[in-house]
Amino acid sequence: MRIYLKICLGIFLAFFIFTGCIGHLGSSCALEQENRVPGEGVFHCVQKGQTLWKIAQVYKVPLQKLCADNHLKSAHQIYAGQKLWISGGKRVLSVPATCSVLAFSWPLQGEVIRNFGQDGLKRCEGIDIQAPAGTIVQAAAPGQVIYASSDLKGYGKIIILQHQGGYTTVYAHNQENLVQVNRTVLAKEAIARVGQSGDDGGAYLHFEIRYQQKAFDPISYLP
Repeated sequence: MRIYLKICLGIFLAFFIFTGCIGHLGSSCALEQENRVPGEGVFHCVQKGQTLWKIAQVYKVPLQKLCADNHLKSAHQIYAGQKLWISGGKRVLSVPATCSVLAFSWPLQGEVIRNFGQDGLKRCEGIDIQAPAGTIVQAAAPGQVIYASSDLKGYGKIIILQHQGGYTTVYAHNQENLVQVNRTVLAKEAIARVGQSGDDGGAYLHFEIRYQQKAFDPISYLP
């Protein structure tokens, strides 16, 4: 069932998603030692327009590991001139500049009752945030509504927003969708109400952040 849902959602995102702006190649700084053991990695100097996601992709390092190695609480905590330790890197690589990563906010306040990733035989492509039924769900960033329906089996009523730079956010198991397709919304604008159509019957929001169809841990992007 989880595989079916993943494929189904992927089809919709593949149809609606666009890749955003096209960046130029940025330069990188030389290897720094700074209390690191030579040969175990390299320092990458962040250039204007580079995002943590793109740096992780180029160096083939998991985003979560890059955050942990550099003591970053979220993927937004980088700036031009910052030195990032790339564990296991053999040499400094050129990273394309992209559109600036969005400043995502929590869609609602509540306890995270299911984390991103593998959970036994099941895989969660986002996080589940517990909240009373009817609680307002807010847009995590400004964007456009590209899907608002209940046609995706297993997701209940669902809203999908398209954001700049190829990002999408998913809000599922809603009691009510408050916006329609093609509507442009602001950050923190009300877009839905929490429902309880999930597997366990409780009231919660299923929330995903995707970049060019691929799901990433929302916790890495949230303040």
